Amino acid sequence: MKSKVYFFRILVIGFFVQLISFNYAEGQRLTYEGFLKGEKVGELVAEREVNDENVKIIIQTKLDAQLIVKIKLELYSESTYINQSLFQASSTAKVNGQLKSDVQTVKYGNEYQVEVDGKKRTLAHSELLGADLFYFEEPKGIKHAYALSSGEMIEITETANQTYYFKRNGKKEFHKYSEGVLDELEINHKLFTITFKLKKEL
Repeated sequence: MKSKVYFFRILVIGFFVQLISFNYAEGQRLTYEGFLKGEKVGELVAEREVNDENVKIIIQTKLDAQLIVKIKLELYSESTYINQSLFQASSTAKVNGQLKSDVQTVKYGNEYQVEVDGKKRTLAHSELLGADLFYFEEPKGIKHAYALSSGEMIEITETANQTYYFKRNGKKEFHKYSEGVLDELEINHKLFTITFKLKKEL
């Protein structure tokens, strides 16, 4: 019971941290176009607000693609960082309007409480870097990150100058950077490959 009360208290604290800290924030917005077999099927929008040592990131993805059947995919994640460490995060995935995944992450002392589709567990890490940070900056020298969408750790491998692979459970994502931000993202699935390319501002 105490852990549930503390979990709720952390969420309330996090809400007020966001409410107060981001009134005067510096913002950044990146828009990526998603392609499947050369055809545009949607967009990914990454937004970051920075105020001193506090960072808030929102990632929204909407895809409408014809695979074996027509699929409408909506992904949403929101995270808060304090002093360069993940404080709390929420991530959901919907397929054709139906909720398929719900992952909540909250820092709890020197560890993290993770709830994946109602199942709770603890991560024995005093600090985490979420993978959503690496839309806005290159993971130079970083070997691991936290996947907000699954509650799992990601292995990061640099393969060439400004090029990286993010690996999790045998799955691999290709990340290419330009001028310090993510320029291209390729996600490989056994049934398809989706490529996101940064939309250049005119």
